[in-house]
Amino acid sequence: MKRITWLEDDTGFVTCGQDAVINVWRLYPAKDEANPAWSFKLLQKISFSSVACFKPEGQPEPVVYAACSDRSIREIIKEGESLRYEENLTYSQVLVGHQRNFLFAGLAEPNRPGSIQIFRYANETVEKVMEVQAHAQQIERMRLNYDNTKLFTVGIDGTLACFSVGAKSKLAQTEILHGEILIEKSSLDSIQKRIKTLKADIELQEKTKEMQLKQKMARNDEEIRRLEH
Repeated sequence: MKRITWLEDDTGFVTCGQDAVINVWRLYPAKDEANPAWSFKLLQKISFSSVACFKPEGQPEPVVYAACSDRSIREIIKEGESLRYEENLTYSQVLVGHQRNFLFAGLAEPNRPGSIQIFRYANETVEKVMEVQAHAQQIERMRLNYDNTKLFTVGIDGTLACFSVGAKSKLAQTEILHGEILIEKSSLDSIQKRIKTLKADIELQEKTKEMQLKQKMARNDEEIRRLEH
């Protein structure tokens, strides 16, 4: 067993393992229903390292996403495999947004830093739009918070990273994925400190200019009084 992932409505969960099998389980199955409710098995000697799921509104069955040892990410429905993304990279983790508006994948290449790849959906396919380095070594776990605003990652380098996920509106999410999807917390803190320093510098310059102006006006007034007498 490699992963257990709950459905968002808590009616069941999905499991995957090194036996190349994905199982979808019901928490409270009907009397005449088998448990697991359905399974997906690969005939090749391929194992799954991670699984994520999304249950479309009004649909009884979830859509499952799996990171496979053959360097692919597969979309799986009850009827079978519906989509496959392949690149010459090893994926250790896969994570889907709560509204399936984007997909995260964590890399586990031996001689490459642990990066996060971000995909979006377009014309029934997935398209990679961004890659962000998160760890010095491979990524072990990824989690989104309840409202898709924070992404947490853990790597075998012993670090926990927190990212802010930017999305101004549902209509703009696919555009924001390109430029604002991830902002590392340490970078955000550094930016905020820099902004605070710049604001303080502007305020000091304004006060200095105001004082210089008052001094110049006072000298001018004094010179006018001297000339009038």
